[in-house]
Amino acid sequence: MPIGKRIILIFLIVLISCSAHAGEYKVAVITSDSPLPYDEVIAGFKADLQGMDIRLISVEGVGNRSTMAAKISAIRPDAILCIGTKALESVSAIKNIPKIYCLITLSKAYSLADTQGVYGVVIDIPPAMQFKIIKNAFPKVKRIGVIYNPKYSKKLIDEAEKSAHAMGLRVIGAQVHSIKDIPSALQKLENGIDLLWSIYDQTVYGPETAKYILLFSLRKNIPFVGFSPQFAKAGALLAVYGNYRDMGRQAAFIAKKVLHNKEPEYRYPEYRYIEPRATGFAVNEKAARALNVSFPENFLRTADKIY
Repeated sequence: MPIGKRIILIFLIVLISCSAHAGEYKVAVITSDSPLPYDEVIAGFKADLQGMDIRLISVEGVGNRSTMAAKISAIRPDAILCIGTKALESVSAIKNIPKIYCLITLSKAYSLADTQGVYGVVIDIPPAMQFKIIKNAFPKVKRIGVIYNPKYSKKLIDEAEKSAHAMGLRVIGAQVHSIKDIPSALQKLENGIDLLWSIYDQTVYGPETAKYILLFSLRKNIPFVGFSPQFAKAGALLAVYGNYRDMGRQAAFIAKKVLHNKEPEYRYPEYRYIEPRATGFAVNEKAARALNVSFPENFLRTADKIY
């Protein structure tokens, strides 16, 4: 889902005194308005900083990048946690302060591969992890349709095709280059897939296009798999997503590495982008009844959310 334009700046003051090498550190946490639960990310970030005194001070209404830079300069943080693409972009001009991100796409992370001092946790779950959940939900499914813009998602689709093949599945992709291509892409897939799988692709999924695709799948009796709980709540049969709180814990791990170790920033290539290690999934029983789909009982028992 797209991220809103308004930026909220939260200063997360972390006082570390439990290590012989630790001093007092400040981490500025920046997040932008989003339907995604950034509060869970922050909670996970805090939870993995046990033994530290943590205080939150929230300041809303931060404007352009120069205003943001002034705010950051005033508190002189040792690191910045950026939750969402807009948050990361708002501090892109700030140098010499490590930036740790959450809730940005793998394609965005790839574009930052050569940027020093930027690390984080992408929002995209490895396809193999998603397909395992999909197979458990729909044991008879073989053909998985997906719409994507190769400009942003080709690497992810290549990985998905390999993972699917290893699991006895087949990914059938339809490329688009603008939102105008979406209707024809859906028609292309309509009669050749068992379900429609969504990915974080900035061309394909915005507020209006997501609604259009979801309604198309319902009209055509094609099970739709969303990438956030909001999709399941809106009528998607299934949604598979990362554990947001655990993403915060992963970000905290990176923060501790960066703050505790005095090595130069470029010494952490393994943290340029890491994938979520825990997943969650939600189901919509009303959609299941409408599509005449029955989930295995043991699958429903492990669902994180049921609508």
